[in-house]
Amino acid sequence: MPMPLDQTQVLTLARDASSAGRGRLLALLSRAVLDERDSRPAELALFFDIVRIILPRVGSLERRGFSELAADRTPFPHDLLLSLAHDEIRVAEPVLMRAIGLAEPDLLDIATNRDDGHRLAIAARPVVSARLTGVLVGRGGRAVLRRLIDNLGAELDAEALRELQKRASLDRDLRNGLEQREARTGAANRRATEGAARPALPVLPTIATAVPVTPQRPIDPVVADLIERVRLGATTLRDVVVDLADGDRHTDLACFLGRIADIDESQVMRVLVRADANGIAMLARGLDLDADAFAHVVDLRRRRLRLNTRQARWEREAFDRIDRDEARGLLAGTGGARRSA
Repeated sequence: MPMPLDQTQVLTLARDASSAGRGRLLALLSRAVLDERDSRPAELALFFDIVRIILPRVGSLERRGFSELAADRTPFPHDLLLSLAHDEIRVAEPVLMRAIGLAEPDLLDIATNRDDGHRLAIAARPVVSARLTGVLVGRGGRAVLRRLIDNLGAELDAEALRELQKRASLDRDLRNGLEQREARTGAANRRATEGAARPALPVLPTIATAVPVTPQRPIDPVVADLIERVRLGATTLRDVVVDLADGDRHTDLACFLGRIADIDESQVMRVLVRADANGIAMLARGLDLDADAFAHVVDLRRRRLRLNTRQARWEREAFDRIDRDEARGLLAGTGGARRSA
């Protein structure tokens, strides 16, 4: 059970008008309201009103701590997210990297008008739209470009790819990064030999719209062996998912699930590392994974996306609410042949 607020301590801090006092008050209230209890809507509204008053009066270290909380909590007041996102990069980084409450127009504005520190944080988001990628490529420095290249969730349209190739022609590190990305995603030079593109994940509208689907890359021998062992009954789909998730092998997990569901693995990767868990939860439910197995996937996401324990609990609860027959129907609608373990 959460500890009750020490009212004497709260009153003492409330009377302290110094930056340090305001910072301690913000930390105390944030921990009590956001981390340690399921606060009622009226409590949250009052808390956020207090935050709007004291946030500009606290130091950057305390604002950074609050930004870490804001980045992982949904829903969160949009005006406060914007205030944090426009702050100095030490404060802005968590929400720019992870907060799903920042809409594309917000991110486009920041990418256009702020510095490379802010652009570098945006480039690390689990999903970066083609439009946003275009702005980051056009305005970003070398570190921003390299982070975009390394981020498989960053969508590169033809124009952005041409600009990256142009910049890479003069930069060996960027050129190596593009070659590595090509190898990881199974890009254009494999299209002729790899066959038609796999169907998109059925919950694609929750990821991005009109995302081009690339062919499957040649399957990793380790993943191929796991699939064969499932087919022969030597192990189960569930056990493989748990082992890969516990080993933090997110790339192998995306490849394995994509092959099992007959869905392009880059689409699975996008939903696996997306800030909200709707897509990966729907896929897991459609593949008949149980709640305990999905909890291991949530733990992987928690480590990689730095989710807090409350967000992880919400993801597990959201999985429980998904109708299994509906999820199966969505997977079947892609035309992929789903194999059961």
